[in-house]
Amino acid sequence: MEELKKHIEQYGKNRGNGILFVPFLNHEIEPDFTCRMGEEFAKIFAALKPTKVLTAETSGIIPAFVAAKALKIPMIFARKNKPSSMSDDYYIDTMESRTYNKTTNVIVLKQFINPNDRILIIEDMLATGQSVNALARLTEKAGAHLVGVGVVVEKAFEEGRKNTTHLKVPIHSLACITSLDNGKIVFN
Repeated sequence: MEELKKHIEQYGKNRGNGILFVPFLNHEIEPDFTCRMGEEFAKIFAALKPTKVLTAETSGIIPAFVAAKALKIPMIFARKNKPSSMSDDYYIDTMESRTYNKTTNVIVLKQFINPNDRILIIEDMLATGQSVNALARLTEKAGAHLVGVGVVVEKAFEEGRKNTTHLKVPIHSLACITSLDNGKIVFN
């Protein structure tokens, strides 16, 4: 998606150590631009007939929401911490967070994913593949069918795609970065 690449070039900040800050995903949401990303995901994945979009909080929520809106299906987000308002009837998995350098949970109430669901995972970034794999495991625990994975930005140099090929579903990124070396952002 050329518009996304231009946004990353203009606003993205290479923080070093493989960390990319993109404000339109992390702090300041641009509604029209974000909706165009969701429409792009809908075009890519509509033929797979997903019934729900799944993401992990926090930065994945907005792109997942706009994709679900464009597909006219519900969106679910996995919580990282169990709030007191949540029942004890949930699926849980863990993942290593590249951004926070710690192990974190992904939690979804069982009532929101069932065996009849066709799940499309939408995430903000694909780096090591940890979050995508954790969400895929939640989908499997629910007995649902994973149909695809969409990510806004893929950092190809961190091998997330290689670490998720076992899922055997289409994986599509709207922008693919091959290097963040020497303070630069290099696209595929």
